[in-house]
Amino acid sequence: MKSRKHVFLEYEPSLEATPYHPAAYREIRDWVLQEYGLKAASWHVTQVKRKHGVVTQGGQSRPLPEGVEPPQVPPTMEAAVEAALRHFHMI
Repeated sequence: MKSRKHVFLEYEPSLEATPYHPAAYREIRDWVLQEYGLKAASWHVTQVKRKHGVVTQGGQSRPLPEGVEPPQVPPTMEAAVEAALRHFHMI
């Protein structure tokens, strides 16, 4: 039987480091409303996430039927959602 050696390290995370977690759609929409006064819909967030290659999950990532174009996000809304994604370190 082999014996195992355990090494214990003292570790304290820095106060500046926060664990990464992708923001939920609600958090992104609330941030856009608070910062820009715009009411972003979930599909706005989905379209901007897809544009930047951020993986979406659940019902938001269902493919569109063939021949159906996704709705266009207005430029002001797109910029606001991009700012939110940057704020939450998602892009």
